[in-house]
Amino acid sequence: MYFSRKGFYAINFQVVVDANLRFMYVGGGLPGTVYDGHCWDRVSFGQRLAGGEILPDDANYYFIVDGGYVVS
Repeated sequence: MYFSRKGFYAINFQVVVDANLRFMYVGGGLPGTVYDGHCWDRVSFGQRLAGGEILPDDANYYFIVDGGYVVS
């Protein structure tokens, strides 16, 4: 499970930092074979963000992610 499609062992983590590079969230620990989109759905940050618990509606924010995440 931890042997990725790129040919090495890996563990997926999601890390969220603010504009001052302070950690806001670290989570994951999923096997390297898990697709980024599934990580987003399975860790609490994605679930809490979708539920409106993390950022207020009037906040200005950007997410910089790799190509594995779907922009919606």
